Amino acid sequence: MIKNNIVKWVVALLGLIPFVDAWAATPDFKFEGRTAEELLPNGWIVTSRDTGDMNKDGVDDLLLVLQDTMEVPEPECRTFYVAVCWGSKEGKLTLFGVYSMLSGCEKSSDDDGFQSDGPYRTTSELSASINQKGAMRIFKKTQFWLASHQYMEDTYLYRFQNGDFYLIGSEHYQYGTVGISAGSGFGDSKNYLTKKAYEYDVEDFSKKKGKWTTLSNEPLVALKSILQK
Repeated sequence: MIKNNIVKWVVALLGLIPFVDAWAATPDFKFEGRTAEELLPNGWIVTSRDTGDMNKDGVDDLLLVLQDTMEVPEPECRTFYVAVCWGSKEGKLTLFGVYSMLSGCEKSSDDDGFQSDGPYRTTSELSASINQKGAMRIFKKTQFWLASHQYMEDTYLYRFQNGDFYLIGSEHYQYGTVGISAGSGFGDSKNYLTKKAYEYDVEDFSKKKGKWTTLSNEPLVALKSILQK
C-alpha cells in the first residue's frame, strides 16, 4: 500500500493531464496543401493518421501523429507530435495546430529517495483517432522505473469548441510488471462534462470493483496549440 501511494504521488508529480509541452520544438509545417505529404517538412514521418469531421463543418479533417526522424537515432526516444489539419470542400488541407505530447526518453538522476535503473520515463506507443462524434481520441502508453517497472496506459478525449480542443474525458490504467508490485496498480475513468469519476485498484492485472466520485466543478481544460498559423 505504501509503495502504491508513492507511485501515485509520482504520477501526480508528472502532471499527465494535460500533457502538452508548450516549449517543445515543432515541425515547420506548410500552411496549406492537398495531402499530408505536401504539408509535412523533410525529416518527419507519419506514424498514424485518421480522418473525420472535428469542427462540425460537414467536411472531413485530418489528424496525424508524427515523429522527427532527425531528432535522435533511437525510435523509442523520438518525440511524438499530433497535428490537426482542417479539410475543405475544395479538397485543401489547412494547418490548425501541432501539439507535442511529452514523449520520448527522459533520464533521471539517482537520489536517496528514488534510485533509477534506467530511463525514468519513455513512451512506447502513441496514436490518435477521431470517434463517430468528431472528438479527438489520443492513446498513450508509457513505461517508467520506480521500485519496479511500471506501465501506464492513458486515453484522452478532446472535443473542438470555442476555437480550441477541450478535454472532456480521460482514462488511466497503471500496473507493475516485475518485482513485488507485479500485476498490481490502480486506474480511473473521468468524465469532465458530467464531473463524475470511477476509481479502482488493479490486482493480478485485473480491474477490481471500485467507487464513483465527484470531480471539482472546474472549467474544461483547453489543449493549447504550440503552432497555430
